Amino acid sequence: MNAKTLSVRAIQAALLAGMVVASGSAFGQQSSDILIEAVRPTTVMRNSPNAVVSLKHHISYADLDLATQKGDRELEKRINEAATAVCKRLDALVPPEKPEDTSCVKKAVDSAMVQARAAISAVSAAAVK
Repeated sequence: MNAKTLSVRAIQAALLAGMVVASGSAFGQQSSDILIEAVRPTTVMRNSPNAVVSLKHHISYADLDLATQKGDRELEKRINEAATAVCKRLDALVPPEKPEDTSCVKKAVDSAMVQARAAISAVSAAAVK
């Protein structure tokens, strides 16, 4: 097997793993987790269109009290740690064009924080009722 074949297989495996993770939350149940997603466009082969490689990871906040500042801070810490880990795995599969590029972590954190703020707002709204 050559390096290109290994690279294509690694990307296919990553895409399949992403689909398996995504399918677990597709049944509409109320969950207490946040989806961390790292995404990177890539060219698999020279004459093919760009593809996107995406790795996903769920983190739970079921054990946190989001009505407290301590719970909010812990959720943000978990999001940052998970985004860093997922982007590191993505870097190993599909290295960034510029090694100093930190946009993967920032984008993953920003997206996850939208979900976190929605969860915190839901807790606050429920407390008001």
